[in-house]
Amino acid sequence: MSEEQDTIDQLRKLTCKYQNILLLKDYLLTFKKHFMHIAQKYLKFSAVTRNKDLVELFVKSLNTIFQDTLNSRLSLLEKVKIDKFRRSRVKDSYNFEYVIQKVMELVSGKTIA
Repeated sequence: MSEEQDTIDQLRKLTCKYQNILLLKDYLLTFKKHFMHIAQKYLKFSAVTRNKDLVELFVKSLNTIFQDTLNSRLSLLEKVKIDKFRRSRVKDSYNFEYVIQKVMELVSGKTIA
């Protein structure tokens, strides 16, 4: 197995472990820490094509109500759209760290702007 495939497998396992994340800050912080560590390894293979994958994996781990809330706030900015199949639709040049920052703002009770 290639290092790239091993890294994406690690991300998938992590997102399976942390499924249906609610607005629980400590739990989300733990997930974010582990996700970011693996994501940085994944980005070194090809950052341009990997952003979308990372956003989709991160958002997919959130509770569907949390996803909908995030989507409604971010769709005002036309950055992330979650379709009826719970797949993220992200512009190619979109930075996944921005989505994670907005998730953390949302869980902290801040207004996303």
